[in-house]
Amino acid sequence: MNQEQRIAELEKEIAKLKGEKPRPSEPWPRFDPTAQMTMPASALAAMVAAVPDRLVADIVGDARRQSALKPLNPDTPKPQQKGTGWRDETGFPDRTHDFRTDGPNC
Repeated sequence: MNQEQRIAELEKEIAKLKGEKPRPSEPWPRFDPTAQMTMPASALAAMVAAVPDRLVADIVGDARRQSALKPLNPDTPKPQQKGTGWRDETGFPDRTHDFRTDGPNC
């Protein structure tokens, strides 16, 4: 291959590359830690057989229901309100005269 043929070949390649549209960059795939996890069909069948369909439907229904919790016994007493953490005054006796040194009882 001589130089003229090489130049002609490179010019054809350049023309071909100019005609191509640049490929848009693809976004990074989202990280999915479970993407490569698999389970044997026998293990999946054993799990499905272990829990009846009706039980699963009831559990899902309970989770979707937005009901407030009610006490089991409506007559239960209300909990007493707790204190503030401060103790009541105990009324210590006044002992100021017990330690006098200048009084009649000295």
